[in-house]
Amino acid sequence: MASTSSLAFSSKTTYDVFLSFRGIDTRPTFTSHLYSALCRKSIPTFIDDDLERGERISPALLKAIEESMISVVIFSENYASSRWCLDELVKIIDCQKEMGRKILPIFYHVDPSDVRKQTGKFGEAFGKVKEKFKQSLDIVEKWSTALTEVANLSGWDSSIYRHESELIDKVVKHIMKKLYPVSFSACDDLVGIDAHLNEILSFLCIEMADVRFIGIWGIGGIGKTTIAEALFGQISDEFDACYFLNNVRESTEKHGLLHLRQNLFSKLVGDEHLSIQTPRVLPTIVLDILRRKKIFIVLDDVNDSKQLKALAGDHGWFGSGSRVIITSRDKQVLSSVDKIYEVKGLDCSDAFQLLSMKAFKQKDPPMEYIELSKSVQAYCKGVPLALEVLGSHLCNKTPEEWESELNKLKRFPDCNIMKVLEISYNDLDEMEKKIFLYIACFFNGDCKSWVEDILNGCDFPTRWGIIRLVDKCLVTVVNNMLKMHDLIVEMGQDIARRKGIILCNSNDICRMLATTNNKAKKVEGLSLDMSEIERVYLNSAVFSRIPNLRLLKFYWTPWLKKEGTGLIVESNYLESLPNTLSLFHWEEYPFKSLPLNFSMENLVHLNVRNSKVEKLWNGVKLMTFNSGLILQMRCGFPHNRCSGTKCFGILIRLQALLPPS
Repeated sequence: MASTSSLAFSSKTTYDVFLSFRGIDTRPTFTSHLYSALCRKSIPTFIDDDLERGERISPALLKAIEESMISVVIFSENYASSRWCLDELVKIIDCQKEMGRKILPIFYHVDPSDVRKQTGKFGEAFGKVKEKFKQSLDIVEKWSTALTEVANLSGWDSSIYRHESELIDKVVKHIMKKLYPVSFSACDDLVGIDAHLNEILSFLCIEMADVRFIGIWGIGGIGKTTIAEALFGQISDEFDACYFLNNVRESTEKHGLLHLRQNLFSKLVGDEHLSIQTPRVLPTIVLDILRRKKIFIVLDDVNDSKQLKALAGDHGWFGSGSRVIITSRDKQVLSSVDKIYEVKGLDCSDAFQLLSMKAFKQKDPPMEYIELSKSVQAYCKGVPLALEVLGSHLCNKTPEEWESELNKLKRFPDCNIMKVLEISYNDLDEMEKKIFLYIACFFNGDCKSWVEDILNGCDFPTRWGIIRLVDKCLVTVVNNMLKMHDLIVEMGQDIARRKGIILCNSNDICRMLATTNNKAKKVEGLSLDMSEIERVYLNSAVFSRIPNLRLLKFYWTPWLKKEGTGLIVESNYLESLPNTLSLFHWEEYPFKSLPLNFSMENLVHLNVRNSKVEKLWNGVKLMTFNSGLILQMRCGFPHNRCSGTKCFGILIRLQALLPPS
């Protein structure tokens, strides 16, 4: 026998698979079919057809075993009658122990226990070899040990499969997974994706025979498409027919839904000349073919339930075990699926790694960039798109340039990030857009019911609007509080600024208040942090130029406040306020009362904390508000909110509700 140490172990691999088999038993049948199936999958496989057989195993064969990642051992009835096969097996075991090579046994028409114990007909065949080499007990012992060790490994018993093709399919799929294990954590583009895949796989249950539709839902840029692509690569070989239909939203706009429908189903049924002329009904022959197949479809970025209906119909369209995955930003589109997986942002460590991989091509940033990287990470709030865009943009830049970019982002959000996020906004109707912009500019982090009251005062169907924003992943509701991702807030404020509807930037607001520009007529909201401005003088009639103002919020950030700054009106009174106001929040309001002609008919929330206000009206005033509630106020306040002749701070909500904390 050739010594297993006669060749130095090679660390390189030439083949993915080495086939060990008894030629006379399986070469023209099972082994040749398995070899063909591996070749069809482009798996480099060694089979010994071209080697000359001799009494001893050749050095070329030993080298082929060493340079193969996996050895597939096909135990047949007469396998152990061949010294050649037994020598291969010993070498295969040595390579497993010394080099970490894999061994996969197949028990082809033999009982695994007969191989393990060398009994039955398999044992009889081995007995002939033992008799021939009874003078070399050490060699016989190595052969016997090798047979036992390999037979103890997990493998396949051909007797449990009705057809050899089924067994071969299982073996090839297993080899594919061994060769190309799907673990993405080390990949710079797919940091943190494994946890998503494991969760979605638990929803899919691909071993079950039912048909399942699974939704992947989340904001733009959060990684839905990337997760779907990784999942497709991992499990598509489990199905008879697969198709990944990318960017359904955009493709529908460019080519039409009927074009997508025809392209999808022609691929699934394998007929490139297939013609589908109707948007909802499939030809009977197409349905018959689909129902006989185990189908896997990914529909990426679906934004309309009509698209889902046209492209995936219902569960009855597909064969047993089929799976359909739909990615969408709109939860309402996914109302008919079996389960929805919500994609959350990356955790801090994964976000930090992704940013570093993009900016520095390594898992951790250099020492001088650590704090800067933390600032960028905090800005991105776990959104992979933002981390990738900014990381790539900051690559090869100095720390000073990082500082400059971070300062710039505070005023001008990155256009590449905003462009992706804004798609969800564009899908809203006009009223939903208004509600979104108001929340982004005024109410992020506020009580949902309080916000509904205020916006209802603006004649908006706010409750339904908030439901749609939640469905679109633009807003979340946590403990009855409205929450927006920081990037979504930036996007909303940027849109509002461009449209000129709501102003949040202190410079923009001061310019608008100090000029007579007619553009002020379309302004509906002003949110000004007065600690960001120097002293600004206003005309007493300034609000007469903003007749459509609904929300006004002038506030201070206490720790930034400086003496001698803020808004100064060049008069002892304010001439007017728009009667459209639903929110009036002016900290340190500089006058003793509100304008006499301010009807307050739409007002829901009034906050003039730390102001000079002594009374809202002269004498007693009886008012009917839009809520239908009638309040009689003396000095403008319910008695329990008035501290005698002078009120130093007030926070009034109509409808007798306390303000949010």
